[in-house]
Amino acid sequence: MGDRSGGVALSSAAAALALMLIGTSGLVGPRRVIGLDGSSTLAIAADQTVLESKLSEREFSLDQQREAEVLLQDFTRGQMTRHYWGAFAGSLVELGLTPMEKAKTTVRSDDSSTRLWIEPGRGDTAYLALVKRRENRLSTRYCKGHREQVLQPFTSDCPASWIGIDIPETKS
Repeated sequence: MGDRSGGVALSSAAAALALMLIGTSGLVGPRRVIGLDGSSTLAIAADQTVLESKLSEREFSLDQQREAEVLLQDFTRGQMTRHYWGAFAGSLVELGLTPMEKAKTTVRSDDSSTRLWIEPGRGDTAYLALVKRRENRLSTRYCKGHREQVLQPFTSDCPASWIGIDIPETKS
């Protein structure tokens, strides 16, 4: 009987030792848990970091676009008012406007039209506001497109490959 209880005690001790080693290796080793789709949680965490980075960049881009649209709209309103009183303004300062932070803004005016070009510091998109006298009326146009064409001459309403954009009226 003594041999049998000694054998049970030895197998119990071996099982306890094996469980202890498995538990310790789980606490010390890297945690790779398999997700429901077979991917590891490390891969999921890496994907989440990439996703957060993309979402952050997209949010920044949308904020930049909103800020540009407000400036474009304020520019056209200001230029239309200035034209009513004699001539287009030659700068944003003359209109009482502040340029966007981290963006290059350029105003080009002549007797019949004025343009505001905005090149944000990040991204490939640039913006244009155009106020033009056609016969006895003023018309406005907003465009956006690739920044390589900023300040290049064009003959239509927007530079080639740029698209016209509609900016919803905002309460100022």
